[in-house]
Amino acid sequence: MIGSVHFSAGGEVLPAYVLDMVGNLIRCSTEGSADSLIPYAVELVTPADEVGAPRPWSITPEAVISRVKEVAKLVPGIESAYPHWTVPVTAQPFAAPVGTEEGEGTILQAIELLPEVDDEAATSLREMLAVHGVYPLPVSGQFNADFHQACSGEICVGEVVKVADGWFSNMKVYRKALVRSA
Repeated sequence: MIGSVHFSAGGEVLPAYVLDMVGNLIRCSTEGSADSLIPYAVELVTPADEVGAPRPWSITPEAVISRVKEVAKLVPGIESAYPHWTVPVTAQPFAAPVGTEEGEGTILQAIELLPEVDDEAATSLREMLAVHGVYPLPVSGQFNADFHQACSGEICVGEVVKVADGWFSNMKVYRKALVRSA
């Protein structure tokens, strides 16, 4: 079920659905933080691969826009949240908000250890990071200085490929992904 297609924050009408940098359909609401990478993002609704090949029960951007057009007849101004009748696309990745007591220093220390440990220990560290809501940064598309760092001595133009993982959570980028031009 699609539910509400908009919400208000700070006197502004905002979309309740956005697409993240890899094409995941994300739900946003005032339950989320305005300071997260994708402001107000609270949950993954439909993964990118399912957006591209939806199942009969999938919520798709097209279904959201259909609902927005229905609601727009009754709620003037809602179309401002969906310019040109499209679901907004963000340049940020999504990670679900996770309440964690782990400090930033411990998370950074785990990230630093990853290249130095064997596969079994690396798997354990990755699982520990995921429990605390920290995930590898997806790399897709063009160079983005907020999430990517070019390899030493390189200038990235056009599509980029990952050389080393970057790490992020719902609220911040811990380490940018090391990339080079494709």
